[in-house]
Amino acid sequence: MKILLARPTPRGNIEKVERHNMQLQCDKLHVMYHKEPEAYEIIQDYFLTHDYDYLIIAPDDLMVTNEHLNILKEDLKLNYDIIGGIANVDEGDDNISSCLTVHDILNGPIWIKRDKLPKDDIFKVAFNGFALMAIHKRVFEKVKFKSTQDDIYDGKSYTGSVDTLFCIDCHKNNINIHTDKRIDMIHFRKQGIFRVGTREPMVIFEAY
Repeated sequence: MKILLARPTPRGNIEKVERHNMQLQCDKLHVMYHKEPEAYEIIQDYFLTHDYDYLIIAPDDLMVTNEHLNILKEDLKLNYDIIGGIANVDEGDDNISSCLTVHDILNGPIWIKRDKLPKDDIFKVAFNGFALMAIHKRVFEKVKFKSTQDDIYDGKSYTGSVDTLFCIDCHKNNINIHTDKRIDMIHFRKQGIFRVGTREPMVIFEAY
């Protein structure tokens, strides 16, 4: 089983995140300082044209360790379509960046509270905000990343970011998304100095 971990649009200067990047035991694709739609198009094209089984999305403000990655690798042996971990939404809050139903995505979003997490380590969700989310290559036969645009769910128009649209499209195509709460990461949402547009875009591949 071959995995590719993609770090889209790094903000830069999040030292707690960056110090772990070189240590992660997998192939890595850093898509740096691109706008979100461009970043995910680059990631998707690279993944689909290379010999990998799973694409793992790890946003640049998410601190991932080899311990997290090793739990995920064990999960992938069970052949999930999509599975990821959990992370806080904002720094210091008790919201988890997952929603249980599509209606929770569209009406809020209504996040899972940390003290309301299901008892099982692995459970089904409607949305996992790319929190170390592993996607099997077969999923891309039905669903692709797409940029923010109007779409229809249950007869109503909606829009959203790449992760929102992707998860709703998976739901429409009966593709299950699971979350493993043992993969519990820190999300540094408000940190980092550099932003898209302040540095030259680049793509860096690191083979493990």
